[in-house]
Amino acid sequence: GSRIWVTHLYVMQDFRGHGLGKALIRAVQEHFAPARDLVLFVHKDERSSVEFCLRSGFAVQREIDSQFGRYAITDYLMHKYVNPTRMVAA
Repeated sequence: GSRIWVTHLYVMQDFRGHGLGKALIRAVQEHFAPARDLVLFVHKDERSSVEFCLRSGFAVQREIDSQFGRYAITDYLMHKYVNPTRMVAA
């Protein structure tokens, strides 16, 4: 398809700040180069992850609530156009 879905991407705290998140996002984009956009699910409470995605050009599209047993979590569905030339006119 023309959209890449990444349900969750996590870099452990000890390895943050070394460019791993950027490299992983770049590798996904390059591997699926024909795709026009990239969608990530990011835990709303993971402030540093949300900020990383915002700095990387993603925007929050909406919130998604999930229930895992007795645990309720809220994810942001974050979106970024990675190949605007592939966009389809409405």
